[in-house]
Parts: sequence; structure tokens; C-alpha cells
Amino acid sequence: MKQSFNEWESQWSSARRRERLATERQQLEQEKYVAGWRRNLAILGVCVLVLIVVLVRRFA
Repeated sequence: MKQSFNEWESQWSSARRRERLATERQQLEQEKYVAGWRRNLAILGVCVLVLIVVLVRRFA
């Protein structure tokens, strides 16, 4: 009986560890995705500002 409980506890612990690692991996992927979008929006913002400056100087 003791051996069976130890096996069950080991399997349960392994399942929790796998679940925790999967959750952490998913969070990291989501953070990377959000960071990518923020970077892209920042680049787009800079491009828009440069375009505005160029147009203002051209037609001023």
C-alpha cells in the first residue's frame, strides 16, 4: 500500500510540474507576442512622426 501511494504521489507531482511548466511557457509566449506588437506600434509611430515632419517641411 505504501509503495502504491508513493507511486501515485510521484505521478501527481510530475503532472503538477508539467502543468506548471506548460503554464509558464504559455505566459512567456504571450509576453513575447505582446512585446512584438508594442515594438511594431512604436516603429509605426516613429514612421508616422517622420512622415509628418517631412510633409510639414515640404509644404511650409
